[in-house]
Amino acid sequence: MIHKIEIVLDGAGEDVEKLVNAVKTLCSITRGIKIEFVDSHSEIDYVFLLIDDDATYRKLLSAYLKSGFPDCLILEAENADRGLEIMRENKYPIDLLFLDYMMPNVDGLALLKIMDMNMIEIPTIMITAYTDEVEKRRGQFKIDYLNKEVSKEDILSMTRKYLEKKEKQKNL
Repeated sequence: MIHKIEIVLDGAGEDVEKLVNAVKTLCSITRGIKIEFVDSHSEIDYVFLLIDDDATYRKLLSAYLKSGFPDCLILEAENADRGLEIMRENKYPIDLLFLDYMMPNVDGLALLKIMDMNMIEIPTIMITAYTDEVEKRRGQFKIDYLNKEVSKEDILSMTRKYLEKKEKQKNL
């Protein structure tokens, strides 16, 4: 199980540096804790949300996206409930959602219905090993989908397509 602790520091200087060093020291002596420091003042070009119950696949997709969009922020959720939670928090406007189709409890298309009922509109690329089934069931949803065996180049190409479309809509 992964727990996330977020500490927002508005200060600067020695106090912040001491806290960061103390946390790094604690993490270095405690097994199983990973820490990542994010400079909240750095530029974030895009925000992507990855919802997939397969942690290995989320890590792979994250690496693909980081290689093509180094200044992006990647949010991850292991299931539909957590993904919906992240969307509702609305801390960062999400530019693109990568959504697994087959997940326990609530599948990707069911999550799209929930999003629709809650008026949550996020461009979505469904990632699935069940492309035929998604094609039959996607109905009213304006989504593209890719097979889970997709290449890095295809992921980046489709992502660019969505981001370009979003930029054009913004400029209208």
